[in-house]
Amino acid sequence: MPSVKASYKLIILLVLILLPVNCSVEKNTGATRLYHGLTARYNIYFNGNESFKAGLLKISAQYKDDYGDLLRVFEFSDPSVISISRSDMETAIQKASKLISLKSITAKPESKGKEPEIETDFLNRKEYNEWVDDSYLLIGKARFYKHEFIEAEAVFIYCINEANDPSIRKEASIWLARIYNETGKYSEAFRILKETDISGKKQKALKAMYYTTMADHYIRQKKYSEAIEPLKTSLGFLSGKRSKYRLTYLLAQLNSLTGNSSEALSLFRKVVKMNPPYDVEFNARINIAGVFDPDSDNPKAIKRELEKMLRNSKNKDYLDQINYALANLMMKEGDEKEALTYFRKSVSSPSGSRAQKARSYLALATHYLAKPDFIRASRFYDSTVFFLDEKHPDYLDLKTKSQNLDAVVSQLLIIQTEDSLQKVAAMTENERNTFINSIINEITKAESQGMTSQYADRFNLGQYYENEMRFQENIQQEGKWYFYNQSAL
Repeated sequence: MPSVKASYKLIILLVLILLPVNCSVEKNTGATRLYHGLTARYNIYFNGNESFKAGLLKISAQYKDDYGDLLRVFEFSDPSVISISRSDMETAIQKASKLISLKSITAKPESKGKEPEIETDFLNRKEYNEWVDDSYLLIGKARFYKHEFIEAEAVFIYCINEANDPSIRKEASIWLARIYNETGKYSEAFRILKETDISGKKQKALKAMYYTTMADHYIRQKKYSEAIEPLKTSLGFLSGKRSKYRLTYLLAQLNSLTGNSSEALSLFRKVVKMNPPYDVEFNARINIAGVFDPDSDNPKAIKRELEKMLRNSKNKDYLDQINYALANLMMKEGDEKEALTYFRKSVSSPSGSRAQKARSYLALATHYLAKPDFIRASRFYDSTVFFLDEKHPDYLDLKTKSQNLDAVVSQLLIIQTEDSLQKVAAMTENERNTFINSIINEITKAESQGMTSQYADRFNLGQYYENEMRFQENIQQEGKWYFYNQSAL
């Protein structure tokens, strides 16, 4: 027995055969509208839309999220998706343009003497093939994925003003808001979203689009608290496993950033239960260690779990992330020494990613700057910028911070070196020889243990001279200028 789908296709085929061959778009009759509507939908538009969907599938298969960083709401925001889907998007544009060229019906139909309001509305239309509006929308979306935002903006504005179908006008409005989010025109994006009515029971797909776009609007401006509610709402309308676990993960990250650790913990655990790919599950487990509450959770159990992950050969490419998680765990526990050890293991991991090295160096930089230990902080900010992707949203801020700190440190070292040399010059010859021998002994000992001596960690001998002299003289620096505070150096 033939399937319903096959029967449906057969009926369409019979209708097309029985319709007049001379159904020109220059004539606007019921027959021409039906003929060109069917051939547009099941031939040209179908092929164009299939190309568009093929491009989306390629992005989904090839795009790699960095789950150690704050996720993007949309993969299409990353410029790398342009090359992944370019050919499919170009095909979609070509097919949709062909449909508009061949199947557009703009001739006015003859009046049938229907009810005045219905008759007037129908006669006032500019387009009588409903698939033309869909084709314009498809062109706009394909150009959007190619990051041709100026061209896409013009198409979406046309759809908003000219499309007959209200749902197309609403969808075009949301896509236009997405363009303004992408290009930093946040006030325009917000205005459009607020003016777009998505009420109605049959608006599930539009609601998913709307709320994710609103969440993206806030996240781009680092208004993480405001982004939580629309993102949470969007999860009730999303379809597709990948979209659900990605945005649940992002929602967990936002809760973590805004201090709601218990909700973040619950959401990361929810991601694990969604049976995502291993890299997603792994990162969710890593984040569980990062957001635990010392007062209500068991840090020892979490540490055992992370140490078990270290020993698992399956995680050989993730050792940098596990050590980073252990470092954060130890920091929460107040064990600064062990935390710093794990941070150093993270940055020295041979299998580590550049992105994770940047995160680990940034953690070290932030830690030492808070001391304040400007020299060490400067080193680690420098390393952070070296490993950080230039496209990262915080790259310019961190680069500026690193440069400013370098300038401070260079002046500080000049002052310290001059002071140190003066102190060494004031020593007797025996004191100076004893002092130099102590330096040599420390170098030899440090090198034999594969370690860095304390003065090398401070960049130069001048720093070491000063620290050693302070130690010998037992100078108490508290309350003095902070550059010369022993704990700061």
